[in-house]
Amino acid sequence: MPGTALTLLALILTAALALAGYRRSLRTHPYGLCRTCGGGGMTHGVIFTSAWRPCRACGGTGRRLRLGARSR
Repeated sequence: MPGTALTLLALILTAALALAGYRRSLRTHPYGLCRTCGGGGMTHGVIFTSAWRPCRACGGTGRRLRLGARSR
């Protein structure tokens, strides 16, 4: 079974490299776009569609903290 051990080692190494790359990207870009408002910071009303209000999910900033990032 040396082939399966080599495959498992390659899989673990690839996952470790991907995790290290994601952690590095979190340091440089800790925020992502808010999924609710799409980064605009505002959402429109359901009944009165011409009315706008600040997004409740992001508080009107249009940004959200990415998974694994720490707030500063």
